[in-house]
Amino acid sequence: MPSREEIIINNFIKKIMKESRKCNHCALCYFPGTDNTFCFFGYNCLIHDFHFFKEDDE
Repeated sequence: MPSREEIIINNFIKKIMKESRKCNHCALCYFPGTDNTFCFFGYNCLIHDFHFFKEDDE
C-alpha cells in the first residue's frame, strides 16, 4: 500500500500531466487533458524537464 506521501506526489504528478501543454500534446501521453491522463514516463519526464516529450503531429 502506498504511503500518504506517495499518494500526494502521485496526485500532484497527475495534476501536472492533466494541465501541462507539453503532456497534452505528447505522443507518449494517454488520455491527455482528462482525469485519466497517464504516462509511463511521467515522473522521469517531469524531473528531467520533459526529456521524453514527443510532439504529437495529429
